[in-house]
Amino acid sequence: MKKCLSLIWVLWLIADAYGQDTCFQMPTRQINAITNPTFENNAVPCTSGYDLVPGWTSPTNEVPLGFLNACTNFIIPDSTVLNEFQIMPNTCLYPFVPQPIPSGNGVAVVSDFGYGGLYYVYPFHKSYLATCSKSILHKDSLYRLNFNVGFGKQRDTVIKMPNGTYLGPQLSLPEEKFSLFGESDCGILNSTAPIIGCPSRVGWVLLGTVKVSGAPDTWVNTSIMFTPNQDIQALVLGPGCDTIHAGLDSFIYKGTTFFEIDYSYFLNNIQLFVSSVPQPVLNISSGTPCTGSFNLQMQPATFYTGSTIQWFRNDTLVSSGQNAALNVTSGLGGYGPGWYFCKVQNDSVCLNTDSVYLHFIPAPAVTVLGTEDTTGCNGGNVVLNANGDSSFQYTWQDGSTHPYYVVTHSGNYYVKVSNACGSVQVKKTVNFEKCNYNLSVPNAFTPNGDGHNDVFRVQYSIAPAQFSLSIYNRHGMKIFTSSDPAQGWDGTFRGLAQPLDAYAWTIHYSDQSGVSRSLKGTVMLIR
Repeated sequence: MKKCLSLIWVLWLIADAYGQDTCFQMPTRQINAITNPTFENNAVPCTSGYDLVPGWTSPTNEVPLGFLNACTNFIIPDSTVLNEFQIMPNTCLYPFVPQPIPSGNGVAVVSDFGYGGLYYVYPFHKSYLATCSKSILHKDSLYRLNFNVGFGKQRDTVIKMPNGTYLGPQLSLPEEKFSLFGESDCGILNSTAPIIGCPSRVGWVLLGTVKVSGAPDTWVNTSIMFTPNQDIQALVLGPGCDTIHAGLDSFIYKGTTFFEIDYSYFLNNIQLFVSSVPQPVLNISSGTPCTGSFNLQMQPATFYTGSTIQWFRNDTLVSSGQNAALNVTSGLGGYGPGWYFCKVQNDSVCLNTDSVYLHFIPAPAVTVLGTEDTTGCNGGNVVLNANGDSSFQYTWQDGSTHPYYVVTHSGNYYVKVSNACGSVQVKKTVNFEKCNYNLSVPNAFTPNGDGHNDVFRVQYSIAPAQFSLSIYNRHGMKIFTSSDPAQGWDGTFRGLAQPLDAYAWTIHYSDQSGVSRSLKGTVMLIR
């Protein structure tokens, strides 16, 4: 306890936040499934305290669940705080409750200790609110949990503890992520085993999340829409498990600075609704990353016949109409890879599907080495460059696995290029001969410091009378120049190694007959 201070082709977005989504409309009916949704407490005498929420319980044992009643002006007496501190050192001094509250006379309080600093080795100490639904939430049905979140103002007092230290007041951050969990058996609520951290650590299933933003001393109405993948009866609501606060908030009281590393929020008027329409779901009806195309299908298409269906890629609209299918290809005009979802809208419905990520992988081609034959000049070399997609793996005839191969002798050379989409074996015939021209220029070089082909330079049988070489990067910047044909480029610019890429070059020279000539081309820098 701490003091209260391989190849993934398709990725599915597990839980979306719909609470503050502009597209969130559906015909629903409220169901009487939540016990005591406004946290009423008719106990005599009326009081406020911890873990006293009628019909609700706390599924975790490390941070107390607060219950505040209007009869105490939503304040827990200092004596109750002190008593709770003796039992649980993570006792909290809650902020002021925004008033008026949305409904009833009581509010529940959950706390988030998600600070990633040195105070907590495990930065996921949080409190949650749990209940047993009065009816089973059925698998594959569409539900919406509505609730109000209160953002409190920090108090200006502290409480002196029996050990001489002070308990500083909490506050609410302007944004908090809330998560809803479910379980099929309400018996899990009677477990006596201590639970530390996220409910999913002990079997609770994440149903959905929402990020809620609010100013101090305000209430925000929000909701989480979800479709269980199993029958659910037990529910848990509280801070998101993955929330980690990066910094510390400070509070000065009578010259003493207190650092705030935990935050509290108020909950009220929790209601459950069931939809009379099915949740639109996005499926991949055909295609794989290797085929170069996917067909996406919104289901159930027949139910939403006549509705406007908008398709989005990376939150940008790409198609709108009444087509429940979308063909996505990797080529120009085919939309390309990214996150896809669709919005279904009519007079009574506006719902988004979950998102699906589409990724394309090119299959190795037999043209990876270009033409089948090539020639080089005696005494020089030819670099065979099979470099392609980052998913490619290479195996040359001698077992080497680089994307390139330096050839110095005539012969047949082979490379096998493979990835998850298949493999090809390509042959290249290289012939070396005596060159009948004054200059030859390599098509690639490998400045890796191994002493072989480290410098890009021209080859010649007779030194030209006049000579100039210029090299440019893909942005058109001149990064190398030389008037000495024996001087080559080592692949650097201003002392910095340049990246793997194709670089343009121009050469102007005069041969021994005084004839001026010009050459231009590209060289591949390979690392």
